[in-house]
Parts: sequence; C-alpha cells; structure tokens
Amino acid sequence: MVNEPRINVKHKFFTADLQTLYYSMCEQVREHKYGLYMACCTTATAIEYILYGTYSRKEVIDARIIGYCNGVPEIEKQVIKHFSVQRLKHKDCGHTHALMFEWFIPYQKYSIRFVLLHLQRYFSLHTSIEKYCLENEIPISTFRRWKEWLKENMGLLTETGIVLDEKENRQSLMNWLREITDNTSLWLLKSLSGLNRVLFQWNGMPADYVNYQIRMFRRI
Repeated sequence: MVNEPRINVKHKFFTADLQTLYYSMCEQVREHKYGLYMACCTTATAIEYILYGTYSRKEVIDARIIGYCNGVPEIEKQVIKHFSVQRLKHKDCGHTHALMFEWFIPYQKYSIRFVLLHLQRYFSLHTSIEKYCLENEIPISTFRRWKEWLKENMGLLTETGIVLDEKENRQSLMNWLREITDNTSLWLLKSLSGLNRVLFQWNGMPADYVNYQIRMFRRI
C-alpha cells in the first residue's frame, strides 16, 4: 500500500465517479507530481518508483453523493466489477505495491466513502440499524462493526475520553463523522499512523509496516 499525504480529496471525493476519480489520481502519480511514501523499508521516505502494471479487484461497492434532502445526503450506490488498480515498483528495494490512496478497507469490498456516507446518513435519519440496513441492503453485522469501530477508536484518534451517555455518545460520533468527511485526507493518514489501520479496518497491518513517518504523524 502506498500513502500519499498531499492529495486533497475534500471536494470531488464524495461526488465523482470512483473509477474516474481514481484514474485522475493515478495520472498525477504517472506524471510524478507528488512524492509518494512507502512503509515497506523500515521507515517511510519519498520514493523513486515506476509504474508496474495493473490488476483487477473483483468487486468494489461504492457510494457517492448525488444531492441533499433537508440537509441529509442522498446517496447513489454503485457496484463496480473488476475495478482496475495501478501497481508501482519501488526502485530502491524492488517491492511492488498497489496504489490504493487508502480509499478502500483492506479485506473488505466496500470503499471508505461508502462507509462514511452511510454512517453519516444513518445518524442524520435517527432510524434503527436494522431498518436502515434493510433499506440499503447492507449486512447488519457489518454495519454494527463500522459503528463499533468509531466508538473504539474515536477516543484514541481525537485524544478525548469515552462518553458513556448514549445520547451524548451518538452526538460525539456524529460530530466526528462530520470532521472526517470535511478533512478526509487528514484522517485517513492519522488513522494509518496512529492505529496502523485504515479507517474502519479491524485487522492490523503486517509487522514490517508499523514504523513509518507521514508528515506530522508518526507510528513506532
């Protein structure tokens, strides 16, 4: 996995077609406009790289904002078959990596923005998890795990205490979701460096990926 700390995903990230948006980001990488960072060689450094072919993810389930109704985002779901992913080769060590921009949850078929948008919509509608998941064809157990991830990691990433009151806790989660969607690029990196996980990822990264520095964030 390759980390790009300077890509601003705030605006088009939640509205553009995902494959089109991904191709646009890859084009910037192809033109070497940014310094990429890898965690594969003990410490992260800006790397020299070459493009190294592509591979196809079997299925990606994505969502994007197509409008608003009473301040609540209206979401369009898209199931992308054979999502094309660019690979890079690190010149120094020879390792190859998928260029993912941390937009996808490892070992899951859902995009990060699918999870963020559906959690935001769920909290805004004040409905039950069961009803919401039924209407949006999301496995209840999966949705509960996303919500639980917020509860377990919000305190660590924001350096605040756990809120015990359920009503206050719900409001805290809503506020944090709003902060993540407003500053997505920042929180993708903060989660990776602070938890050694992408947003909403349960399993940790391999052991040789836990010592790296990304801008002001450091994980040891």
